[in-house]
Amino acid sequence: VQDWLEKAFGLPGAEYARTIVWYPKKNVWSQYVGTFSPPDLSKWIVLASRGKATVQPLASEEGKTPQLPTKAEDPSCQGAVVFKEGDGSADADVLAFKDEVVADKFKESMKKKSKKKGTSSSSSSTGSNSPPFMSSKRLPRPRSKAGKSFDLNAEIFEDNVLKTPSYWLVWFKGGGEDASEAQEAAWNKAARQLKGMVQFGSVNASEKDAIMNQFVLPLPAEGDESASVMLFPSRRAIDGEGEEADKKKAQAASWITDLALEEKAIVDYSLSLLRDSPSEPIYRLDASQDRTLETWFQGGNGPVTARLMLFPSKDLEEPPLLLKALEIEFGQLLQFGLAKKSDAQMSQQFQIQKTPSIIIVAPQGVPKEGEQLQLGIIPYQGHMSFNAIAIHIESMIRPAPASPPGGNRTPKDEL
Repeated sequence: VQDWLEKAFGLPGAEYARTIVWYPKKNVWSQYVGTFSPPDLSKWIVLASRGKATVQPLASEEGKTPQLPTKAEDPSCQGAVVFKEGDGSADADVLAFKDEVVADKFKESMKKKSKKKGTSSSSSSTGSNSPPFMSSKRLPRPRSKAGKSFDLNAEIFEDNVLKTPSYWLVWFKGGGEDASEAQEAAWNKAARQLKGMVQFGSVNASEKDAIMNQFVLPLPAEGDESASVMLFPSRRAIDGEGEEADKKKAQAASWITDLALEEKAIVDYSLSLLRDSPSEPIYRLDASQDRTLETWFQGGNGPVTARLMLFPSKDLEEPPLLLKALEIEFGQLLQFGLAKKSDAQMSQQFQIQKTPSIIIVAPQGVPKEGEQLQLGIIPYQGHMSFNAIAIHIESMIRPAPASPPGGNRTPKDEL
């Protein structure tokens, strides 16, 4: 089904759910962008049902909807009811999903639990009682201004390292002497300094062989056997989508042979990845050069894709690394722009009271003939750090629930 979504709508795999409307007769579709609250979502669904949502053509080369996979063709369609057009037999060409959302066993479990505790069956629950479709192997972002190094194993390696757009630095411990306390401290401090803009992970010696073999990772070249840190490139540097891109990211991984496990060396190397990263151009907003929001929406991907705009505290020659890291992470969902501090007219237009500030601008519907495109503005009011902004963006597209590593402990929330 994921391959079908990519072919039809150009939607890559993600750790969060997205809400779209598909108009099969017109071969167009629309994606909801906004705060994930029932009133806002309901309003958008009403507009979409009346044909007033901003639409875009299908991503398939033919401009037509690709055929849905059958149950036999795609094992991920388990739990689906398959029909053959016309007679409803089991030899399916068309796929239809069951009406029920929650598995029967889960519903029965919740009923027993609610009777036992005397609570309503609609109460929320997390952990082992969560339904299967809500579980995720993707580790949640730390609710902290600082970054962190994640403990990785073979079970969660693919979902976190290979299926994400980020750069990953993975330290494979062992193979020789155990990691020293100084090396551990340097690695963790470097991860904190990068603040999530580059992802860090570590693999214990007991897990190394399993990961190397399962994902067919390259071995160090002869003479470089002492290398212990591997770079997994961002998805921007890789062609393809879906499983093909996952495999290519594993194949493109490389051992960093001249990296000392010292804090400064690790930080400098990580920042160079962002500076030299291949990424989509970040739009430079400048009213004096006729590079306004209107011209931005008229060019590129047109008025369909939402835009994130950064208003910096001073005029910048180059986009900040924070903005580049966000573009690497969310460039499939948003376009990114950088305004000028000296452009008072643009700041006034969007009621920017302080800098740095971020807003997300999204179209609110299809304009009628002769009317201007109506844009909705979603201001970001949180901390100006990568983790905080990333969590905000994902909250607008409904992140899938996930338990933090080590159980359901609630980590310290700095945001």
